[in-house]
Amino acid sequence: MFTALALRPWVAHIAACINGEASDMAEEHLKALDEALEQMRDHRRKLAANLAGAYARGTTEGWREQFVQIQEVIESIQRAIADEKDAAPKKYQTLDVGGPITGGFRG
Repeated sequence: MFTALALRPWVAHIAACINGEASDMAEEHLKALDEALEQMRDHRRKLAANLAGAYARGTTEGWREQFVQIQEVIESIQRAIADEKDAAPKKYQTLDVGGPITGGFRG
């Protein structure tokens, strides 16, 4: 009869394989979000430089609106990064199979 103790190394190995693939995917999502965040920060810096210059009626107001919108996008991306990190599987988690496995195979 197979017991949970005898199968535990195999279960742990399977879980590690599955979690490794999921972890790689999560890392790809985080990388894309980090790149998007950096682009938005660059855009915000350019807008801030424009706003620091002389007032230009009509143009300055547009820059202000864009600045606020970019800031909202930055905050949204930061929340998405935090969410991805919370949702990412822990590498090499093991599954607890509990007690003995009964039925099926007899040796």
